[in-house]
This record gives sequence, C-alpha cells and structure tokens, in this order.
Amino acid sequence: MHRDSVAACRRSLRAWLLPACLVVLQTQLLGAQQTTQAQYGARRAALARAIGNGVLVVHAAPEAAINRIGYVPDENLRYLTGLREPGAALVLTVRAGVASERLFVNEREPAAEVWTGVRRGPARTQALTGLATAPIAQLGTAIDSLLGAADTLLVANDTSNTSPVGRLLQELRKKGKAHAVRSGVRPILALRATKSQSEIELIATAAAITTSGFTSAVGSIVPGAYEYEVEAAITASFRRQGADGPGFPSIVASGDNATTLHYETNDSQLAPSGVVLMDIGAAYHDYSADFTRTLPVTGRFSADQRALYEVVLDAQLAAEQAARPGTKFATLSDSGIAHLARGLARLGLIESPTATYDVAPGEYCARALDGGCLQWFLYYMHSVGHGVGLDVHDPMPPTLDAGSVFMIELGAYVRRDLQSIIPPTTRNRAFLDHVSAAQRRFAGLGMRLEDEYVVDDGEVRWLTPWPRGVAEVEQAMREAPRPPEMAGERRFPRP
Repeated sequence: MHRDSVAACRRSLRAWLLPACLVVLQTQLLGAQQTTQAQYGARRAALARAIGNGVLVVHAAPEAAINRIGYVPDENLRYLTGLREPGAALVLTVRAGVASERLFVNEREPAAEVWTGVRRGPARTQALTGLATAPIAQLGTAIDSLLGAADTLLVANDTSNTSPVGRLLQELRKKGKAHAVRSGVRPILALRATKSQSEIELIATAAAITTSGFTSAVGSIVPGAYEYEVEAAITASFRRQGADGPGFPSIVASGDNATTLHYETNDSQLAPSGVVLMDIGAAYHDYSADFTRTLPVTGRFSADQRALYEVVLDAQLAAEQAARPGTKFATLSDSGIAHLARGLARLGLIESPTATYDVAPGEYCARALDGGCLQWFLYYMHSVGHGVGLDVHDPMPPTLDAGSVFMIELGAYVRRDLQSIIPPTTRNRAFLDHVSAAQRRFAGLGMRLEDEYVVDDGEVRWLTPWPRGVAEVEQAMREAPRPPEMAGERRFPRP
C-alpha cells in the first residue's frame, strides 16, 4: 500500500529532503486509519475466546487532577472499545468463549464539565459504540449480579485499595462475595502484540511525524543552545503536523546527561564539543512512535565520538540485517549484542567480548555461561528492542510475524563513575586497571540509535528512515536551517 513511499524515503539520505518525503507518506496514510466498531467487536470476540469463562472488568482511571501531562487514557479500554473516556468500564461476561458486553460511563454533570470538559454520558456512548451502556454508579451492582458462584473475576487494572477496581473489590467483599480474582491483562496484551492494518497505519503516521519533527529540530543543535530549545522545536513540529503531542517525555540529553538512560530534565546547555542524544516519539490517535539519534553539537564527530558511534552503528545494522519475517527476536538481539561486544573490546572498554566481572549479590546483569556478569553490560544495560503501539513499550510476539511492530535500539554509555558501580573485588580492580585508558578517552559519552520497523506484506519495513552514517549525519547537520527564533539573545535562560 505505502511500501514504495517508505522505500523512497529510505533511499533519500539527504536529510533536507526528508520532510517533504515524509509529508507525502503521511498524506497517503490518512484516510485509511479509522478503526471501525466492527474491528473493536472482533477484538472483544477474540478476547472472549481466549478467556473461555469468567467476568472481565477493564476500568479506566477517573478524570485527572490538574497536572502537567493531562489525562492518559487506559490503553486496554482504548484497544477494546476505542474510548478515551475517564472513569469508564467495560464488562465482558464470558460463557464458553462467547461474551455479553456492557459499558459503564459517567453520567452528564454540567457543573463538573465546567472543569473537565463535556462528558458523553450513557446515551451518547451507546449510540457511538453500539454497546449497552449504563451509569458507572451501577457497576458494582451489575458485577455482583453477573458473577455466578463458580465464576472468576478477571481484572485488567491496578487493584490497590485506592484504585477504582480496588474499591469495587472492597464493595463486593462487604456483600460477603468471595469470588476468585485474577489478572485479565495477559490475554489482552497477547492480542495487542499483533497489530491490525489500521493500527500499522496509525503507527506509521506517528513515525513519519516523528522523523519530520526531528529534522525540524536539527538546526537548533548549536553550541550555546539549551536542551529545552531543541525539545521545543521537536514538540512544536509534532503539534503542527497534527500529533497528539509527544507519546512519552522527550529525552534531549547532551554531554554526560546522555549516559543516563531516561534523562528527561532537558535543562542543560549543550556541551560545546559534546554530543546530544535525542530519544523522541510523536503520538497520533494515541499510538506512539519511538526514535533515537545521537548527533555532534558542533556538526562534526570528533575522532573519539566517531569511534564509539560507529561501534553502536555497526551493532544496530547487524541487528537490522538479522530482522526477517519469521525470525525470533532473540536472534537479532544476539546479533546486535555480539557486534557491540566486539566493538567495545576493540576500543579497550572491555577485556574481551566474553569477559566477566564480579557483581553484588542479588544484582541483575547479563550472565555468561559460567554465571559471571558480562563486562559489556556495564555499557549497555537495556534490551535490544521492544514493541510499540498504544504504549511506547507495547507487547510484541517473540517471532517477527505479520503485524509485528518493533524497535531496534543499540547503545553504549560510558559513565564516569564506573568504579563506583561495581564491587571493589580483586577481579574488578584488575578489570578497571585494564580499561582505564579507554575509560578516560570515552568518559561521559552516551550513544544510542533506535529505529522502528513493521512486518507487513511479507517483509520488514523501516518506518523511521533518517540518516545514520557519519558522513550523512554531518551533511544533514550542515544543511539544516537554523530556526529564526534562535537568531537573537535568549531572554530567559534557565540556571
């Protein structure tokens, strides 16, 4: 459908051509993205077959208090009904794999709507979804009447005492009901792992907006700028293109900040001769993209920056090359990590690709066959990839089957305090002595590359075609226009 357009974008290594290319792709995607009520019904029917018997409750959080991020819809309710309704609940009563379905939502309340916006209420919700809908106040009574003596109550939410489902369970216990309760999340996540065509198109649009927004922000990366200025350029581009906004807090990490995996402060001034790592993703109709590039602030990689960057790039390309329809994700993960370990050994940051170190009791690490902790884990401590969709870390199948949407992300993070991270054993002191020169050379450098892919029409397609090679990245930075608002003095720099 849009495979040719993606391929054209991928061939376009000149970054200044990417925005126009991606806008064309985005335009092609729009119009085929509406998930129908029949599709939501098919999801619920598949879920009922997976459950077999029981009563399932999927309950959205109530309306959010005033905060900095606004209301976040429940992903499972969104997936099964299309609703973003605060406080709503879906109840499936499943008998022999067939479900009867009912929604519960807040009633209209004009005084409350002054603060939080107009509610649909039961009547409008029923007209929209085609599902029988009742006021949320009736949920407890309805659950009580639906549960048979031998039924299990399946819940897809937090059950702590202060949560909506936790309060529901307390209400049932007060009535003397002692039904078995277990999580109903797993079968929902299993369904969410394989994306429909409409979901793929939504995610592809989010990815197109993301890479276009990244391109728009590249001109903001200059010595003396602040991380938040780059973030502002990214977010502005997302919103101009119709995105919901960022799908997760943007990471714009310069200097030593790039060695912190989930750095989100974005307040520092760009290190004049350092790099800036940007891990970003637009959300479109609640579906998120995910994408990372690491760029030199000066526009040119130094010799040491280039050496570490190319180790990460080599590993990224190796994992990508291994990604084929029907391949286990573990295969491409093993390929990427093997290349990364060889590269780190070549730079002198580890003793060998299979060398180990001593770990504190009970501490997690990547283990060698003999049970020791592999040294490369000290520089690369996250997984090679994950699914993406309604959540930026969405479930995905273990095999790259049709409908799999997944990330590949390799990195290397050389923290200055490595000697404080591992126990001071004889073995570890010898390791630190061996790598001390390389540690000084690369200290404070964090590099990450992350791209998004989909298995569709019998092939793996790259959804985030932005330059990665050193020469192409440097060319993109040379030719990126500088935003006009950065031409003058910053009137309110942060401390």
